[in-house]
Amino acid sequence: MLPRRRATGEATGGFAAPVNSELAGAWSLAGQVQFDWAEEEDGDGVESFFSHAPVLSRAIAGGLSGYLDYSAEAGVGHGNDLSPLLSAGLVYELNPDTLFDVALLVGLDNGDLPDLALFAGMTIRF
Repeated sequence: MLPRRRATGEATGGFAAPVNSELAGAWSLAGQVQFDWAEEEDGDGVESFFSHAPVLSRAIAGGLSGYLDYSAEAGVGHGNDLSPLLSAGLVYELNPDTLFDVALLVGLDNGDLPDLALFAGMTIRF
């Protein structure tokens, strides 16, 4: 993610560090830690966030794979609570540049996250 400037001149942006490792069989383990600073929702200043996301995945057949993912985000220095989320899903690789995926998302907190949600998406790499 590249830093960008707001109209006020304050810097916003972030840094992400992904890792990926092939495991025995058709399993893989990936993860990412990320730090972002972004404009507050009310437009009055900049707030910082830290997030992490380990992912365990396995090839199933052909272009089909499945995954289990845990992710969480927390505000830094603002007293914000942790927002943890668990998801399990399937990904179908139509070709190296096109993916389709579906997942069930489970909010693990008692706050802002939905208890259950269904996700469907498509990724096209240009």
